[in-house]
Amino acid sequence: MVERSKNVDDPRVVEFALKLIGISAPDFILTNKVRDNEQQKSWGIIKMIMRDGKLEEMFIQLFISGFVMLNAWPIYEAMVLRKDGGRMPTRVTLVSIFLTWVLYYGASILLQ
Repeated sequence: MVERSKNVDDPRVVEFALKLIGISAPDFILTNKVRDNEQQKSWGIIKMIMRDGKLEEMFIQLFISGFVMLNAWPIYEAMVLRKDGGRMPTRVTLVSIFLTWVLYYGASILLQ
């Protein structure tokens, strides 16, 4: 009887699936030690946030970022997603990206 792995994220399952669909498997295999270390790091960050009581601040920042992104969605759509005549000209998009970069860079120099 063949023993089946109960872990879907087992590297052997991924390697088998890649071979099954005809994609060559990577030259390295992620070991449990590496995965455990990564999990400890991520849990350590979560514990640190919870311990310091900054979870509420993080959610407020995420809410504000999401709110700004949703309000700017028509601009993103006009810059990138639209393919018809209502699309923002590429030159305007590039100039705005450049000016934004200059402002961020200038602010970072002033705030140092």
